[in-house]
Amino acid sequence: MRDPEIRPGIRRLFRLVARRDFRDEADDEIRLHLQLRTDQLMHRGFSPDAARQEAERLFGRLNEERTRMRNTTRRRESRLRFRDWLESVGQDVRYAVRTLRRDAGFTLFALLIISFGIGATTTMFSLVNGVLLQPLPFHDASRLVWISNTGDDGIGEWQFQVGNFVDLAARSGTLDGIEGYDASYSSLGRTTLSIGGESERLTRVPVTCHFFPFLGVTPMLGRSFAPEECVADGPRGVLLSYDLWRRDYASDHNVIGRKITINGTPVSVIGVMPESFDFGSIFAPGTKVDMYSNFLLTDQNEGRGNTLTAIGRLKPGASIAAGRTEAAAIGKQLGAQYPRRNAARPKMIPFDEHIHGSVRPALVVLACAVFAVMLIVSANLSSLQLARMSARQREMAVRLALGAANGRLIRQALTESFVLTAGGALLGLSFAYAGTRLLSRLAAFNIPLLDRVGVDGSALAFVAVLTVVTGLLIGVLPALNAPSDVRTGLREGARGSTRSAGHTRIRAALVVSEIAVACMLLVGTSLLIRSFIRLLDVELGFRPERVAALRIDPARTLPDPAASNAYYGEVLRRVRGLPGITQAAVADMLPFSGDRSWSVPGEGQVYEHGAPEAFIRVVSESYFKTMGIPMRAGRDFTDGDSPQSPPVAAVNQTLAQALWPGRDPIGQAIIQGKTRVVVVALVGDVRHSALEHAFTGELYLPIQQFNDHSQVNLIVDTDLPPSQLTSSVRNAIAPIAGELPKTQWRTLQELIDRVASPRRFVVLLLSGFAIFALVLAALGIYALVSYGVSQRTQEIGIRMALGASAKELVSNVMGRTLQLAAIGIVLGIGGSVILARSLRGLLFGVTASDPVSFLAPFLLLVVVAGAGGYFPARRASRIDPSTALREG
Repeated sequence: MRDPEIRPGIRRLFRLVARRDFRDEADDEIRLHLQLRTDQLMHRGFSPDAARQEAERLFGRLNEERTRMRNTTRRRESRLRFRDWLESVGQDVRYAVRTLRRDAGFTLFALLIISFGIGATTTMFSLVNGVLLQPLPFHDASRLVWISNTGDDGIGEWQFQVGNFVDLAARSGTLDGIEGYDASYSSLGRTTLSIGGESERLTRVPVTCHFFPFLGVTPMLGRSFAPEECVADGPRGVLLSYDLWRRDYASDHNVIGRKITINGTPVSVIGVMPESFDFGSIFAPGTKVDMYSNFLLTDQNEGRGNTLTAIGRLKPGASIAAGRTEAAAIGKQLGAQYPRRNAARPKMIPFDEHIHGSVRPALVVLACAVFAVMLIVSANLSSLQLARMSARQREMAVRLALGAANGRLIRQALTESFVLTAGGALLGLSFAYAGTRLLSRLAAFNIPLLDRVGVDGSALAFVAVLTVVTGLLIGVLPALNAPSDVRTGLREGARGSTRSAGHTRIRAALVVSEIAVACMLLVGTSLLIRSFIRLLDVELGFRPERVAALRIDPARTLPDPAASNAYYGEVLRRVRGLPGITQAAVADMLPFSGDRSWSVPGEGQVYEHGAPEAFIRVVSESYFKTMGIPMRAGRDFTDGDSPQSPPVAAVNQTLAQALWPGRDPIGQAIIQGKTRVVVVALVGDVRHSALEHAFTGELYLPIQQFNDHSQVNLIVDTDLPPSQLTSSVRNAIAPIAGELPKTQWRTLQELIDRVASPRRFVVLLLSGFAIFALVLAALGIYALVSYGVSQRTQEIGIRMALGASAKELVSNVMGRTLQLAAIGIVLGIGGSVILARSLRGLLFGVTASDPVSFLAPFLLLVVVAGAGGYFPARRASRIDPSTALREG
């Protein structure tokens, strides 16, 4: 390398390598110099192999340098091309912004429509993502199963008795374990917390010992239940919810170990649950749970009947089918081995299906509805863009004449659509943030995991994809209809040309599709609205209009049943004398606010599949009159039904038919343990669990004889608003109630509204989408007819000059408009038939072929189409012929 004769040649080789074109001549010269170098090295005494190796080393170095230079050049060229592309796109964007700014009316309308569409679609995606798509916040949630105890009909769901729960967990070979909670405690305000001499109603859920570790939920502070707290004579502790810890204890980290008083009993705070864990949103939607206690699997709780809700986890490799078969077999074994227990008929389904199963069909329908609305938005704006493109044919032709390529014109048209869509997406995101925030706080709707709804990273990614897709849908037709050459553009820029007629046909097809989709949405909405109305008109079995309830059980447990009877009797005596109160009674449970069930065997009856089960209600005299429950036979409870008198009960018609079919229930007896209870009343059926469910058996027991209740509600029949009764009722019972915890009145109508809230949620959202779709369809019709009138100005002038009347012109325009509407409605009705069949599972009291639900949207669309065509037609009829001919 140091040879002066060789060095210039090497330098020249590197200069050849540095060339950007890398011609083949360089390769030939490199090989020539390498051969020369090899010969010189051999002449100087190097062996042929050594000379060849030295030449190859040099050749490798030169190749490396050439590769580096080639890559550097390519990267530089790529950067230059990308910079040129960015500059070109920037020019297109700036031009699009200037063009849209000149057409401010269209731009504002388009931005609003796109923002509403993207906002609604993103909100619905966030709802579906939060409720259905995101995994449940539990460890290994895919293997969790929900185990319910089915009724005799195989449909109604019950809880498990303690003994059956324990035996099912012990005998199962397909489950890793079973844990549960006391569902009868999950309704509002069954626990009284005393702090500083004041009492507060709280919701406490008793759970089995290892419930939280089983789900993989770890307390934020403290710990879960220890083994010594899971036995009958062990210490008692509670875990606080995050909200209660923050509200009542000011987020004090020293709360662990503190003694608090619950229902008059001191217990220790052992932990605080994390903020992310919301028991109510999953297991009892609409209920805020304040604390958790330990449910003891003891004989004492065994006697309370079916109280435990069970959750299991399949072993790795175990299938849900194997678990179902095994659980059914265990249920039969328990029934044969323990005939005196309540029946155990385990039914196993995936936990995810239990949580989401009731709302999944409704959310899928809403997702499809908002997708349809987005299609209407795209069709509407594509139609308007197509009209703008028709008016800009001369402009496009001039740009072609100045040297613009066809691809550049197409890209420019698409860029305008993307600019519009991007602006609408930014505005739509603000609507989505507001909408999801509102949805997540709607505690009135009993929808699981609603609090998780929000605009997160996946929602932002969805918006990005939706923006691109919407931009393509809006811009592809206008872009493809850009002129291909100067002559065509100039010719097609003339009003009334054949190409404009082609544009009109495309826009007509878009409007027809809008009407068809709007028709489907309206039919689906009509079916669900009529179904919801039928649901609200269902026979309840009681009168909710004038009835309100207030929790009145005192903060401290009364010493004995005699004291309880005296207290509740005195409360009724004092309240019944207040102005505005017609009737008053007390009861442990209200309709749609909780349940507990027992096996209710009739005396002397033999049952093949176990005694029927019934919901248990502990009530006072006048309860049936206060609630408006009809007395079918027998007598009401009275003061004479005391602890010293023979036990009595009332049954509803469903339970009487199950126990003594075809016989008079009055005077018949029910065996409860060792107690013989005589039926003295037959009352009407009452819906207690859901409006859609059939009537179930119910057993009413007088509160004077049965002291087994965890809460007591004062129920009044009044013609006054409940808020006006608060002070008078509290003042009346304050002398005997002591420190009565603060509780709000609840009307029975509020309880009904809460039960019906999921359907109301679907109906409200779907109605909003349908109205939006109807407005867009009306705007599409109006825009199409207006554009057609503007294109036919010269024709209209000629016809009017030849003697055509304004009435004939209006009829002509209206005829074409209604023709388009008819095509769209026919297509929409065909799609609505398919849609209605898919909605069968959401309908109640209405068939999928309900004629009213199909006729009402048909008439509405005809009216809207007529209105959308009438105003442009009326404007056309007022055109002056001379002006029309001159402008044409």
